[in-house]
Formats: sequence, C-alpha cells, structure tokens
Amino acid sequence: MESRSIYIVSPDYRENHVKICNFIVADVLKYGMNKSGYKCKLVFVSTGKKHLKSVLTNRIVIVFTPWLKHLNNINCKIILYNTESLKSPVFGQVAERSINDPRVFQIWDYCYNNILLSKSKKKHIVMPIGYSPNNHFPIKQHKKIFDLLFYGTHLGTRPGDKRFIRREIILNTINQSTNVFDDYKSDCLDTKFYTSYYNDLNNLSVESARQHWLDKGQFENRLCCGEKNTLKNFWITRFKSLKQKIDYIGASKIVLIIHTYECDKPIDYFRMTELIKNKCFFIMETPQNSEKILYEKYKNYIVFSDYDKILETCLIYLNKTQAERDSIAEKLYQFWKNEEDMTNYIKNSLSR
Repeated sequence: MESRSIYIVSPDYRENHVKICNFIVADVLKYGMNKSGYKCKLVFVSTGKKHLKSVLTNRIVIVFTPWLKHLNNINCKIILYNTESLKSPVFGQVAERSINDPRVFQIWDYCYNNILLSKSKKKHIVMPIGYSPNNHFPIKQHKKIFDLLFYGTHLGTRPGDKRFIRREIILNTINQSTNVFDDYKSDCLDTKFYTSYYNDLNNLSVESARQHWLDKGQFENRLCCGEKNTLKNFWITRFKSLKQKIDYIGASKIVLIIHTYECDKPIDYFRMTELIKNKCFFIMETPQNSEKILYEKYKNYIVFSDYDKILETCLIYLNKTQAERDSIAEKLYQFWKNEEDMTNYIKNSLSR
C-alpha cells in the first residue's frame, strides 16, 4: 500500500450509545492496523464535514457503510467495511451504491454471502474481527437479575413494519410466559399478522404458515413447567443509556442474538466482539451455509442454535450453573485472545 497512514471514520459513542458496537469494531481495526505497522487514527463523524474534509483529503480512509455518506465531496481513497446485507430490503441498495463508489478500491465485509452476491470487480474479502486488548467499556459481571437478555432491534418504526418479524416471533412467545421488562410495545404481535407474513415470505399455504406460528407457541408450556430453572425475567427493549446497557448485560445469565433476515445470517461480529471482550455468555442463531468456514472455526467455542430450537437451547443453558456458563465464556475469550490475532487478517488483506 502506498501510504502507511490510514484514518478510520467512526460513529461517536458519546452522542449515541447504540453505536458503541461500531466504535468497538473501529477500535479493534485501529489496533490491528497499528500493530501491523500502519499509522492509524480514529476520526469521529460528529466532528463535522469541514473537519473531515481537512483531515481526510488525499488520505486512505476506512469507513463503515452507513457513514460513507459523510465523506461526500471529499477526495480520498476508501477501504469500505461493508456492514449491510446486499439482500436487505432496506439497506441492500445502500450497500450496493457504497461498493460502487469510485473512491472505494477495496471492500472488507462481515460475511461471505455478500461476496457471493456482489457483482463488483473490486477486491472484496471477508474481514473477521479479531482480538485487541482494549476494553473501553468494561461490563462488570454481578448479580443476575435477568435469565435472558435480547441484544438487538426488534421493533419497526411504523405499524406493520416486517423487518424484524423473525425476532418478534421468538420474543413474543417468551413474552407470553415471562416477566418481560420492555418499555416499547409492538402493535403487530398477533397470530394473524405472523400467519400472513410467513405465507408471503416462504410461499407457504396459509395453513402451513399458521402451523409454523403454532409450533412456536408450543414453547410456552416448557417455559413455565417447573423445571429447576425456567425463564422468568427477560429484557427485550432498547437500552436508554450506555450505563443501562452495561449494567443489564452484566446482570443477565444469557445474552441472545437472533438474525434479522432469513436470507442473511452471518457471524454477528459487531455484537459478539463486545460480549467476548467482557466474557459474557451468549447464544447466537446458527449462521447460513455460506459462512460455514467461520462456523467450523467457532463452533467449539460459541453456542449456536438453529432458529426453531432457540428457546429450547436457552433453557438447556439456563439449567446450567453460572459457573458453567462463565467457563464457556472464558474458553471463548482465551480462544479469541490466542488464535484470533487481528494483525493476521490485516496483513493478509493489504498484502494482496
């Protein structure tokens, strides 16, 4: 690469705690770049277009897809870290436009599926997020208040918004049988809505779609069947502050990650990197076949679950002791620390 000086454009976590996971990934990339011999600095989007232009003009810049728009009219060379699915009905076109930006000379991606779908002739590779020793937002493990905490967005922005329906089906089933701590209520949690959606999505008959929903409902009895540990307290809502997020994740026995789209089920580096750093136990929905190489690498360390078995898997691990869950989280952290060196990924990508 012609220049050893590189900037990473990052969202400002001080303005919006929701973007903390993006900042953490940016910081990991910075660590990997600096350790690989590059001079790498973070620059926050919040500093404004005038500052961004003065700092980034004629520079090499790494930027995540949602923040590429802040580099409009800035003459720079861009490594795009694509964070969006090319199949997403909402962000697919944004990702495609970003990849085709003439300033972009290399694309790093969070999943193999996008590489298979992309028509770009540019260098397009998967960039896993590895280990860095930095932990700017430590999560203290303390008394467990919540049996299960869902990490992610589950409500749309308008009535009938179907983007998060896969998540809502699981969460609504739990909602019927547990004490749910949720400040946000959906207006579309009903069987008729789900039946209609599954009929459209999977081209099923109405009866098959209805049965799909009823099958999910079978978990209701299991959740309150008097086992040693059953799901009682469940956090389902958006976090209101960084402090609340840190406190509540630290107070949860299990953190749950469910994919948004059936057509896009990657390894969720952006959420799990934060959890791994803090040795938090989590369960993630099994990735799709295109991510098999990553699944095979992580399957002995991360607890994966197929969509139809998520609640059952949660109960299995809820019935383990906290010491057993902590041991799994510690094993994953040590694997990440010893095997997932960020510099290896950086050197391999920039030397191609």
